[in-house]
Amino acid sequence: VRERQRSRQLVNDAKTQFRQRHDGKLFCEVCGFDFDQFYGIDYIEAHLAEPIATLNSETQNTTQDVIMLCANCHRAIHSRTPPYSVQDLKEMMKKD
Repeated sequence: VRERQRSRQLVNDAKTQFRQRHDGKLFCEVCGFDFDQFYGIDYIEAHLAEPIATLNSETQNTTQDVIMLCANCHRAIHSRTPPYSVQDLKEMMKKD
């Protein structure tokens, strides 16, 4: 059985780079939710822009392929196949 797995190092590197670009903060790139600000927890989920199942075995993901999402937005993106894009979800968000 062949299996592709997400790289924990890729996720860690992506989070480090995200923090460097955003004054040490981790927050959802769709809705802006910040776990640390709300709960006091240093947490965010990492989403690969291209689903692993669609990539060929030679594809090397980079930190630019990783998107930071809160759990709600991450679940919403994966609520269909193929997943929604970040831009799709931003456009779907209901604003007051």
